[in-house]
Amino acid sequence: MKTKQIVEYRYYNIPENEYVLPLLGDDWRGIYGNECDPLHFHNLMEIGICHEGSGYMILDTSKVSYSEECITIIPANYPHVTVGREKTVNYWEYLFIDPEYVLNEIYGNDNEFINKMLEKLNKTGHFRE
Repeated sequence: MKTKQIVEYRYYNIPENEYVLPLLGDDWRGIYGNECDPLHFHNLMEIGICHEGSGYMILDTSKVSYSEECITIIPANYPHVTVGREKTVNYWEYLFIDPEYVLNEIYGNDNEFINKMLEKLNKTGHFRE
């Protein structure tokens, strides 16, 4: 019998008249996740950079190792979780954006271009070392 996997929803709100919600500084330094943590997803695209530490990320069904200076780009509504190496401090910083809002602000009259860009951006999570 299959068990249902729990996936958490985390809502973020970009401040009025802003294009990005930055989550920066020492609040994001700590021990990240463990094997039992559920996947989660956001209402916004997440761009993250690891400044310190290592571990792995689960991006939907893929598992990738991360270390310092890697960058992740995770579309809205895309399940993921970060799990740091056991009992080690990790330091990540994040930017949350709404690509549709930004693209409409820049290319407001070009719906075909906007839709193509959104399709590419929302297709999968990206990981770069």
